[in-house]
Amino acid sequence: MIKSNYIIMKKTIFTLATIASTIFAHSQTLVEDINPGSSGSFPNFITQVGNKYYFSADDGVNGSELWEYDGTNTSLIDINSGATGSFPSNLYNLNGLLVFTANDGTTGEELFTYDGTTVNSFDINPGNIGSFTSNFFEFNNKLYFSADNGTDGVELHEFDGTNLNLIDINAGAPGSFPSKFQEYDGKLYFSAQEASVGSELHVFDGSSVTLVEDINPGTDSSYPSNPAVSNGVLYFTANDPTNGNELRSFDGTTVDVIDINPGTDDSYAYLLTDIGGVLFMGATENSVGPELHTYDGTTLTAHDINPGTSGSSVGRAFEGLNGKVYIKADDGTNGSELWEYDNGTLTLIDVNPGTDPSYPSNFTLFNNEMYFSAEVGTDGVELHKYDGNTTSLVEDINAGPNSSTPSRFTVFNNKMYLVANTDANGRELFVYDGNTLTMLELNPGVANGDPSNIRYGLGRLLFRGDDGTNGIELFELCDIDTTINLSVHGTFSANASGVDYQWVDCNNGFAPISGATNQSFTPTANGSYAVIIDNLGCIDTSSCMVLNNVGLENHDLKNFKLYPNPANNQLNIETNQDIEAISLTALNGQTIALKVTNNHSIDISNLTPGVYIVNITTKEGIVRRRIVKQ
Repeated sequence: MIKSNYIIMKKTIFTLATIASTIFAHSQTLVEDINPGSSGSFPNFITQVGNKYYFSADDGVNGSELWEYDGTNTSLIDINSGATGSFPSNLYNLNGLLVFTANDGTTGEELFTYDGTTVNSFDINPGNIGSFTSNFFEFNNKLYFSADNGTDGVELHEFDGTNLNLIDINAGAPGSFPSKFQEYDGKLYFSAQEASVGSELHVFDGSSVTLVEDINPGTDSSYPSNPAVSNGVLYFTANDPTNGNELRSFDGTTVDVIDINPGTDDSYAYLLTDIGGVLFMGATENSVGPELHTYDGTTLTAHDINPGTSGSSVGRAFEGLNGKVYIKADDGTNGSELWEYDNGTLTLIDVNPGTDPSYPSNFTLFNNEMYFSAEVGTDGVELHKYDGNTTSLVEDINAGPNSSTPSRFTVFNNKMYLVANTDANGRELFVYDGNTLTMLELNPGVANGDPSNIRYGLGRLLFRGDDGTNGIELFELCDIDTTINLSVHGTFSANASGVDYQWVDCNNGFAPISGATNQSFTPTANGSYAVIIDNLGCIDTSSCMVLNNVGLENHDLKNFKLYPNPANNQLNIETNQDIEAISLTALNGQTIALKVTNNHSIDISNLTPGVYIVNITTKEGIVRRRIVKQ
């Protein structure tokens, strides 16, 4: 295992038409020591809006305030002047506008916006108490949320970035307490309270709010919760005195009960998840206990994983490989294990064979395989994968019986990042490319770097962590593809697109080449070249690649023939001239002297696949030809 604050993984790829040098650089960098010294600024609520990131942080002078990072510089946006801070939270990107809540010291905690230039405040509850804005939900390019204006109680509000509207559902205090928002069939559904019906399902069509149905008749509440859409139908749970707390369906016209636990007993359906038009959930029936249930719009099926009434402690369904579904469940014999659901059939995947559980969690798809954390044997909780046939340990990250407990899986730029613990290095960030797992150590030694609040975009990972020197601060990890390809025609090209390029001359101190700022570059002279790639402030340089075929001599083609080309093990030369010497030059500049047999054949079986220049010396001079070794 390699541990370093600067990790380079290098792989060279050869094809018939090109040679490519691939480098992905992973460099963890302190964005800025916002609170100088070791105290840390504790950045939080990291949110991307356009080409910038916003977050809250405390610089030790201004308190917890809003900060902006454009990939190069950080800027303080001081909403509440002085040392108290405004404590910005609930950061949200609404159509390129930053929306958040903060306390400016005058109005209390209220709604704010920032457009990159100007901070605007919306004093929903006049005075210094604040409106307690929460439950942001975007619908039809507008933001809906609950807030208290001091007069109407906690009510639904609509905000388009400029205009703020009150939607008063329950006239007068204490309000309707809207929550559990779900978009369905072009409308917004949610739970809200009215004095005459209690807390029931309501709908907003863009103009007005209406009660969908008084499920629990009278002033008692049904408390609709757990909304999900499956097969064009809205599902949720609600309570009534006849059926108890049960699953409900709404097709846009009628609310129907799906009485999982017949009679007045409750099923308490939970973790409603639509996968492929089937609704997966945990629910209780008196005959089987709390178990996995599926509903396809017609048939309700109880999957009695743990026979009897004890239940299987089923987890949330996860859409995995080839349309199959995976869950965690305990059958009472093998412990809490991985299960595969395929068109109604459940199959145990016993990650930890025997009666001991593996407790699989953190399911993540990467490279057509499913990765997860699980506890197996004497390895503790480690990183595992499932390829559709078998499970396997990816690596015992914390070697021995102690667990690394991998979590915070993030797939970004064709790699998977995760946080894991080792006894020697503490809790740190790791990167996995499908073959190699590499630790990116932020805090040297046994102390924790503990990366969290991981976000990705703009060609980088952004997270908060502790490097042991600056305290908990904002860090970034640039993940730039600096692969360059060289065609047999002598043209370099960079893999990365949509970024800035500057080709440089490696033999001249990496001097920039005038005008060479495109994705491709064709040198006019032999040499060694590289490209500097700038992705919104994430900057890295490719490896240098040698070009030595500019001006290849092509005279006397009729007197020379090299075959086969491409070649695998042997290269043959046909010529009526005496060969005095022969060598091969790789595109990295290495020259290899070769021996020619009497029949003019060359053994190239030990060569690394790639593009080579064959240098043939005769009394007439030197002839060069380009060949490909497969």
